[in-house]
Amino acid sequence: MDIYKRFYILKDIGKVNFENLRNKKVLIVGAGALGSNIAISLARLGFRNIDIVDYDVVEEENLSVQDYDIADVESGKPKVFALKEKIYKINNEIKLNPVHEEFNPDNAPEFAEGKDIIIDATDNFDTRFLINEVAYRQGIPWVHGAVIEERGEAGIFVPERTGCYRCFLPKAPKGYIETCEVMGVHPSVIRFVTGFQMHLTIRYLLGKDIPENIIYYFDLSNLRFDSFRFEKRENCPVCSKREFPFLKGKEGFNAWGLCGGGTVQVRLEKNIDIENLEKILRDFGECVLKPYFLRFKKDSFEIMFFKDGKIYLKGKDMTKERAKGILKKYLGI
Repeated sequence: MDIYKRFYILKDIGKVNFENLRNKKVLIVGAGALGSNIAISLARLGFRNIDIVDYDVVEEENLSVQDYDIADVESGKPKVFALKEKIYKINNEIKLNPVHEEFNPDNAPEFAEGKDIIIDATDNFDTRFLINEVAYRQGIPWVHGAVIEERGEAGIFVPERTGCYRCFLPKAPKGYIETCEVMGVHPSVIRFVTGFQMHLTIRYLLGKDIPENIIYYFDLSNLRFDSFRFEKRENCPVCSKREFPFLKGKEGFNAWGLCGGGTVQVRLEKNIDIENLEKILRDFGECVLKPYFLRFKKDSFEIMFFKDGKIYLKGKDMTKERAKGILKKYLGI
């Protein structure tokens, strides 16, 4: 059975290029609307080596715009593990490495090591700035993508060849930022952006011409498509000065990651006995125990405890200070 034939018979692909593509190593950061779509699409095209990093779990509100199903919600699976199962049903040749972690300054260089390209499927600026820095420090190209409402954007950055993301956006926006949790996102723009990201990825890996120093913008509500050209900045702290402030902890890196913000992450140095913790916390609020995590809801906040020591605290007004107070009150830490 030749499931890839309709791809490699394309005049711009061919069997030789197809085999070369299959052996490229891809890192996807984020397993939400963009990442789940891209990972499954790469698997369908025969890419053998895919790493995907994400620390979120599948929830009901994900199902309209992300490639998961109700069984993933009921099992409480982290997104990366659910994706691995789905991809193996499509193609069990794929060496998909699911990493249930936050992509942060401590682990980003390790995750990026040896990759041929990085694909941005994130929903926040801190992580995107971090991808940019690790890519330019380690000489790895990366493909950017973002969506909100019916709008999206995409572009490719190549060290030693193009300006970087920080040349395009010198500072991360501060204050209120639109999020898909608040504003929503249309499935059509997700497919549009991920398709464009896939196309840029394949063009680069095949050694074909790519758009340099250009970000493409799509507004499907107004059927408007634009491109924005930017220049490499001589004072850029990443691609010119090579200072890498996010990697070195001099800027960012906030503990906000889930779409919608209001989430603080804490990492304990030991595993958590979520079954025993559920017995303690159920007298104080609503508890939902799943194989991978314990969810505790109380008034205006929610805590998710994972067996490996990760804790996520969510709330409209959640801050690091408030998170510390909550953990001290209920866990004594």
